[in-house]
Amino acid sequence: MAMRQAIRLLAGWLGTISTIGFLLTVLDLAGGAAAGEVPAQFTPLTEVVPKIIDSSPAYRSGRHNAENLIDGKVRTEYSSASKGVGTFVDFDLGQPMPVAGFRHLDRNDPATVARSQLLFSNDPKFEKVLGTVDVEHPAERAAETNATFPPVTARYVRWKVTAVGPKRYGTVGGAEIRFFLAGPSETKPIRLQIDCRPVPAVIRTAAGLMRPLRMTIGYPYREAVDAVIRVGKAKPIPIRLSLGTHVVPVASISEVSEETAFPVTVTIGPHTVRSELKVAPVRHWELWFLPHSHNDIGYTHVQTEVERTQWSHLEKAIEIARRTASYPPGARFKWNAEVMWAVDSYLKQASPQKRREFLNAVWRGWIGLDALYGNELTGLCRPEELFRLTDCARRVARQYNLTIDSAMITDVPGYTWGIVPALAHSGVKYFSVGPNHI
Repeated sequence: MAMRQAIRLLAGWLGTISTIGFLLTVLDLAGGAAAGEVPAQFTPLTEVVPKIIDSSPAYRSGRHNAENLIDGKVRTEYSSASKGVGTFVDFDLGQPMPVAGFRHLDRNDPATVARSQLLFSNDPKFEKVLGTVDVEHPAERAAETNATFPPVTARYVRWKVTAVGPKRYGTVGGAEIRFFLAGPSETKPIRLQIDCRPVPAVIRTAAGLMRPLRMTIGYPYREAVDAVIRVGKAKPIPIRLSLGTHVVPVASISEVSEETAFPVTVTIGPHTVRSELKVAPVRHWELWFLPHSHNDIGYTHVQTEVERTQWSHLEKAIEIARRTASYPPGARFKWNAEVMWAVDSYLKQASPQKRREFLNAVWRGWIGLDALYGNELTGLCRPEELFRLTDCARRVARQYNLTIDSAMITDVPGYTWGIVPALAHSGVKYFSVGPNHI
């Protein structure tokens, strides 16, 4: 039975970890520190959220207004009304401020920005421009661009698009825009932030049980620098740090039997920032993966189309299982036929050769058959009807000398306790349930 032979994975309890994988691009127009050099001073940058006083017309949906650029929500976006290189947004900082950094998060859409320009002025009409900064963007959806430059003291900033991405779509804009103010210089990078923590999971490898690590470095300075990261006794990791948050690939560590502390350091020339990684043992869980396709007859397609689709799934599953038969036991493909409805009709219409291939796949454990005929609302069934739900499975098991001792129901509100004795009476020992309770 495929359900019992499903892929097994030893893992820690996986909590919900929200990670936004933006592409990080940094433009250091100040030149920063050359490779291997350490700046004499570090200029801290502080984020400021301005007001928007003008912009090119927004897309007509009413949901893509310019104010979305400063609402702190990455899912809301500003899109111009197909203005392309005519797209612009004017910002008011409230008073003249020393601006030395800029961040742009592009739309999660093919309409991307390739290049833009910042114009600085103390005049809201920008009749007198105090300075300009050209910015290169990755031109990829949801890409983050960070730019640093010598401080320009101004109250108003105009951001305008000067080149669109490869798709040439004109509905460009962005999800978020921020500006950064230059603060008093520091002799050491004391504001650098280290976040290193173990992922709550255990991975089985040839070297034994390993704990993956997740590490980010928050670098809030204008000057880009070279740094070296060390975690415990692991091999040092060289990295180029620039304004923004850096996700650092860190080697996994062996699973621990008790809470263990590892030193973590970030070294920039003569400066070292220290932290500590604490790793505690995690509870080990065994996860069973049950590949299957939900049978929702008539919901998305008419019954005959759903039936043909399920027949196709069965044949594709056999082919994938055949290709992976030589894989390690935990990686061989298995498939579960959620209910007997499509299996029954497949066996009736299949050619003798296809019928033999299907039955061989079941006998070899490539495909598991589950005992219920359909995804029934069991609470509507009388006792006799509950017992009849496995009639087809018992008939097919007798006819082809098969063991069908599992059942599945998904996407229904719940199950009556009467299904338990009905399944047990039919020899079903395992029940996979997926109620749509939320």
